[in-house]
Amino acid sequence: MLDQNKIGQFTQAVKTDVRMRTSYALGLAQRLLTAEPLKEHTGAATGTRLTRILKQSHGCCCVSLRGATSGHAIAMRHARPSRGGPGFLHILDANAGHFGWQLPVAEWPTIIDGYLYRMGYGGRFRER
Repeated sequence: MLDQNKIGQFTQAVKTDVRMRTSYALGLAQRLLTAEPLKEHTGAATGTRLTRILKQSHGCCCVSLRGATSGHAIAMRHARPSRGGPGFLHILDANAGHFGWQLPVAEWPTIIDGYLYRMGYGGRFRER
């Protein structure tokens, strides 16, 4: 909650875009935003779209979900398996916790779509 208040104060004091807000929020957690391009899409997030981005490399992604009047951010991580086999999919959500699955990448869209549906994010955050 404290970090959310800091982010709110930052966005009121400075004209920001998504990348600036994300960099500021990650800085509060002592993390950095990579120089890789920001991928922005209109419409609700889907498991297929998020899997396409996640499977490109191992690491963590910040997923910003936006609705008409509100938004929410979650993190998703593509982690390497400890001993061969499929990689791990992690979803980290301040509203619900940390979840992880060791599944083939082909199954990730179903897991992500189910998570977004169960949390109500697909219905509330349809803008981008």
